[in-house]
Amino acid sequence: MPDFDTERRIRRPGDALRVVLASLALLAFALLASRGRLSLFETDVFRLFNHLPRAAGLPFRVLMEAGTFAAVVVVTLAALLARRRQLALDLALSGSTAWLLARLGKLIVARARPDILLAEVSVRGTTATGPGFPSGHAAVAAALATVLSPYIGRRSRQLAWGVVWAVAIGRVYVGAHLPLDVLGGVALGWLVGSLLHVVRGAPGHLVSPEQIRQTLQTMGVQVSDLGQARVDARGSSPMWAHQPGGPDLFVKLVSSEQRDADLLFKAYRFLAFRELEDESPFATPKQQVEHEAYLALLAARAGVRVPHLVVAAEVPGGAAVLVEERIPGRGLSSLSAAEMDDSLLRKIWEQVALLHRAHIAHRDLRRGNIVVDQQGQPWLIDFGFSEAAASTHRIGQDVAELLASLSFVVGPERAVRSASAALPPQELEAALPLLQPLALSSVTRSETRHAALRAIAAQVGALTSTPVPAPAPLSRVQPMAVLTLVGLALAIHFLLPQVGELRQTVAAFRGVQWDWLLVASAGAFSTYLAAALALTGAAEHPLALGRTALVQLAGSAMNRVTPKGLGGLSLLERYLERSGLDRPTAVSALGTAMAATSAVHVPLLLLSTALLGIRGVAAVRLPQHWPTLVAIAGSLALLGIALALRSQGARRLLRPVTAALRSLAALARSPARMARLLAGATGQILVNIIALMVCVRAFGAHASFLKVMAVYLGGTAVSAASPTPGGLGAIEAALVAGLSAVGVPAGPAVAAVLAYRLLSFWLPILPGVAALRYLRKEQAV
Repeated sequence: MPDFDTERRIRRPGDALRVVLASLALLAFALLASRGRLSLFETDVFRLFNHLPRAAGLPFRVLMEAGTFAAVVVVTLAALLARRRQLALDLALSGSTAWLLARLGKLIVARARPDILLAEVSVRGTTATGPGFPSGHAAVAAALATVLSPYIGRRSRQLAWGVVWAVAIGRVYVGAHLPLDVLGGVALGWLVGSLLHVVRGAPGHLVSPEQIRQTLQTMGVQVSDLGQARVDARGSSPMWAHQPGGPDLFVKLVSSEQRDADLLFKAYRFLAFRELEDESPFATPKQQVEHEAYLALLAARAGVRVPHLVVAAEVPGGAAVLVEERIPGRGLSSLSAAEMDDSLLRKIWEQVALLHRAHIAHRDLRRGNIVVDQQGQPWLIDFGFSEAAASTHRIGQDVAELLASLSFVVGPERAVRSASAALPPQELEAALPLLQPLALSSVTRSETRHAALRAIAAQVGALTSTPVPAPAPLSRVQPMAVLTLVGLALAIHFLLPQVGELRQTVAAFRGVQWDWLLVASAGAFSTYLAAALALTGAAEHPLALGRTALVQLAGSAMNRVTPKGLGGLSLLERYLERSGLDRPTAVSALGTAMAATSAVHVPLLLLSTALLGIRGVAAVRLPQHWPTLVAIAGSLALLGIALALRSQGARRLLRPVTAALRSLAALARSPARMARLLAGATGQILVNIIALMVCVRAFGAHASFLKVMAVYLGGTAVSAASPTPGGLGAIEAALVAGLSAVGVPAGPAVAAVLAYRLLSFWLPILPGVAALRYLRKEQAV
């Protein structure tokens, strides 16, 4: 009989959940307490307990000692005398930490005591002084009770927490704390104790083999031996059992800790991903094993080869077991590519087809959950994550998971070919957008590379004559959305309060000259016409100038949610292909237009800075936090360069630019095209410079064209490397610092930059979306 440790220290998922809940509770209580005023409800609750009869004084004063630092010393010594050294260390750490953090919290929140905030307070005993939130007595008592909970039974836990709440009420009774103070103390103690269990572990009262044997005997199943099984299992404790006179059994034990892990796992997936269609977390382990038994029976009725179900039962202590007959054979994950012949692969997919025909999704369909018996027949096992009445999306995820898992051993071509022989084309097509790491299990994801997934998708697309779609968006939080929000926050937070010229900025907005802003808006929109003119010169085939300008406008809207202009470039490429250019020629035309813009930008930047240096710039007072602005712009630029170097997609799109620089010479043979190209590239830059200069003028400041040109060209050069869409955050910081450096007062400089970005970045979004819809309706893109 193996030795099962019934009190080994484990890190329980439930403790992590309690840390999260306690943190949220403490934060909420702290925010309420920091308002500086009492609510009517809190006042009434305080008076309810503070005005209890005097007869309650003695019991409360005795129980309140459980929240003192002396109580920490006493319970620690008691644990040492009982030779429970780990418990003694936990008690000492949790109690002293809670006591120290409570004192620190009082300094941070600085909430006064009841006798200062309220009148007619009954103060009993020594008058408490100093801040009151959170209550140190409640924090210490709650921390000790939390640490003790795994070591004691249910009734003892209830008694311990009864003492905690008695300490909390007692502190209100003696007039030392307000209700929020003691609630914050209880939350702090709960947090400290739970965090200690996460860090150091806590006793895990595992079910003993004798309890499992007795439970099975009650269910009419006799077992003579029970041992831990070293198999691939998630969310359970697997065991083998010998049955006298019958087949060996597989016993799956699910405890409350594993139920908590399932809750945390599904909560994380709900917050991180979308369109997951997960089952709701199970309330008890018994419900979990009953669900698995039900799905296994449904699969067996549909003709799927699954282990024979023996029993599902609850074990004393809140755990549950699922018992199945053991399949003599080998796990598919232990077979080599040579052992997985085409016949076996076809049989596996035939079982999957039967499962899906019954509208059952396995939801963990990988090699580790397939067993091949001694006759070479595959069996599907572990229906713990399965669901009935599965959607097409869920069935497609099953197919994607197994395709990726099998491809790791037999390669994409054999995996897809065997699947296509057994599955209907619709299931393979449903798997296409889910062939991505986020849609796979952690085990399969660790085995699979992006190149393999692309190869699988290409094979599926070729066999089903289906274009390979873009991966389905599964993540709720997109990196570009985060970068956009960060850039916007930087632009607002650093350009207004931290520039140190907020009053001047507000004053500049109050005195704005609207006619100049109308001129600036016209200039901002004319940049799309200039960009279209440049593209007509770069393209070999004739392009309609008006429609090309609409495509440029629509592309700008797409660039607001993609970095480095990749969204707009993709749209322009499709437009050029629809206009008669093949893909290499379209990409070359885009590269030529980009190269022309760079060829104009760099000389103008060098010329403007040289001329500005010759003429000189008068000494000015830079914004109060100008180093911060420079650091923001520089950091975002460096981050953008690093991301660009890591991005294969960006490198593929930017690679033709190098070749396009060489094609500029070839354009010399067509003076008309060269003129349109250079006129458009120069026009984009000059119109933006004029728009920024007019915005400066609109807010009552003046700057020469040369100064604004140097600022604009330098600022856009820095922001071009930023990873945020449109250089958001970086360009604002660079332009404000630059305008201030050439003599524009800080207030008008901030106002001018914000107005310019509103006109050139934000305002064209809605017209761009409308243009995109129109172009799609006309099938121009």
